[in-house]
Amino acid sequence: ARQLQKILKLDPKTEVFLKRVSLLLTQIAAGDFGGARRRESFEDRPPKVLLKDRPELTK
Repeated sequence: ARQLQKILKLDPKTEVFLKRVSLLLTQIAAGDFGGARRRESFEDRPPKVLLKDRPELTK
């Protein structure tokens, strides 16, 4: 029983990770993975690497 408690009392990071994974699986199951919302937010905030490689985007 104590071993199980140790396993269940994971550090907060692992807990957050598990929550994210379950959320991701839920999205995939719902067919929402890589949906329009995700693409829009990606286009709103392009990666810094892109901005560095293409200075015309920062103008």
